[in-house]
Amino acid sequence: MSDETQPPLATADAWSIDLHLRHKLVDELAAFRSVFLDSAAVTVVAGGGMSPYSTLRLQGGNDVSNYGAGLHQVANFLDAHASQLNAFIEGGGDVNLVLNHTTIAPEESSDKTLDLWLAPELLKRLVAAGIGLRIIGWAEAETASQ
Repeated sequence: MSDETQPPLATADAWSIDLHLRHKLVDELAAFRSVFLDSAAVTVVAGGGMSPYSTLRLQGGNDVSNYGAGLHQVANFLDAHASQLNAFIEGGGDVNLVLNHTTIAPEESSDKTLDLWLAPELLKRLVAAGIGLRIIGWAEAETASQ
């Protein structure tokens, strides 16, 4: 696993939506990260201290039926913080939205493990804001009953 990603919770159908921030100047990153930590919905899941990156968990859960609502809330969060995100990017920062999803390993090699559709409106928002999108599926082996 790279320094940029953290898997969601360790259960099947667990998901998370993270905001990954990177800046060559650690002080700039720390100051920017502190803007978001005032929000009760945001937690640092990786890259605290003197690291040149930070991963903020915006949404997460175990029920995939809540994934769409989570994406909607993240879109609203990005809209509400558009000016800060834009300033961070213009100042040399890099911002990526990371969609994590844990699935049970398929029984057959052709079994679908992740099917994700993103509304064009969300994608337009990300492009307009200069935010990258990364989608990661984490396979979890199914344990046999004993």
